[in-house]
Amino acid sequence: MNLRREVLCPARDFSPLSLCEDDRLPADIELVMGYEGLLSPEAVAASLRKGLETFPHLTGVLHRERIVPVTGEITWEVAESDDRDAWEELRQWPLSKQSRLWIPQALPAGASGSLWQTRLTLMPRAGICVIGMRVSHAVLDGAGLAWFIHQCTAATRGVEAGTVVHERPVHVAVSADSCDPPPQGYGASAHQTESVWSGDALARSQPLIVALPVAELVSALEATSVLDARLRLAALLCSWVAQCQPQTQEVALWCDARGTHDLPPHYTGNAGCFLHFPLRHEDPQHLTRLLRNVATRGGFARISETFRRLKEVEARGTPCRWLGLEQQALQLNLVPHAVKGTDFGIGLPRYAMLLSRNSSGIRIAFTPDAASLMIELSLPATTNQFLLENMKSMFHSAEVWCGGVDNGLNHGK
Repeated sequence: MNLRREVLCPARDFSPLSLCEDDRLPADIELVMGYEGLLSPEAVAASLRKGLETFPHLTGVLHRERIVPVTGEITWEVAESDDRDAWEELRQWPLSKQSRLWIPQALPAGASGSLWQTRLTLMPRAGICVIGMRVSHAVLDGAGLAWFIHQCTAATRGVEAGTVVHERPVHVAVSADSCDPPPQGYGASAHQTESVWSGDALARSQPLIVALPVAELVSALEATSVLDARLRLAALLCSWVAQCQPQTQEVALWCDARGTHDLPPHYTGNAGCFLHFPLRHEDPQHLTRLLRNVATRGGFARISETFRRLKEVEARGTPCRWLGLEQQALQLNLVPHAVKGTDFGIGLPRYAMLLSRNSSGIRIAFTPDAASLMIELSLPATTNQFLLENMKSMFHSAEVWCGGVDNGLNHGK
């Protein structure tokens, strides 16, 4: 692989941003987006510069729990590969190999460009290309990264870029008689310098990724809609986990807190909370109803109240710690990936994947064409295998992705 590093722009100036407790995340976000056709490096570079105009803090560095500007140049990478495989073969590569070939290596902390890096890999013989991004999770979450990409491509797509908010929530003073306890699944703790996620060993393992066609899901589960099929599938998977792991008594559903408790919908930092539900082994229909109720006025009110109580406890000087890892709660993430903004001029990605994980459990998201659901299982190997066997028995078109063995050869550099 031929790889060159090019200057993209000078590091931007901006007012320092203070981080908050939600930003304590140990792993960078690694995202790959693969396209049919070859993107122009010059056009992609112009788009990235557009995005950095609105996200100047991506050119800064972390210093004492703040994002501060730095002098220097921001570079990006352009690579050319002789690979001629189609997406059907490339998506079988293990995530570690995809990261090695398509994601820039992490820069030392404090170096300009260490919070955000991008590589465009062109594969002329295959007629495809890949954009790979590495972003500090302390700076953006998945939705924030989607907002950045939207800003990059808005002009190309002829849409309004819109406004975004990077400033972390201001914690107002709390009255002395305000003493709501932490929400379910959380406990107050002394200020900590290490993320609770640092102890989630399964998040660092190779997940089992299974693609299921939406049309087959709707039919097999007798669902009334795609959303209904997604919720039924989530509840079914959770019930199978409970069969395999009797110690798992609760499901912890990750919820985006944007638009609640005065948090703007277009906020780019980390923002979310867990809602806990009992896991009834014999009744996935009950869990389906509970999950469906989250997308109602009452469900949004519960998210808002949970997030408010977390921020209130934090404002009292004792930030909350999520206790789900100690309580062996099953983490469930149904937050959809935003794909509309990922068109850099030649259409939506044919393939897209988050290569890194900060948490274990089950994540369910749509493929870019919305034709399939991707089920990502970061669970013990025996549980992963049990769920895979059940899925293959019920859904005949179930297909394992990223299931190859990484022998560490062909580093591509």
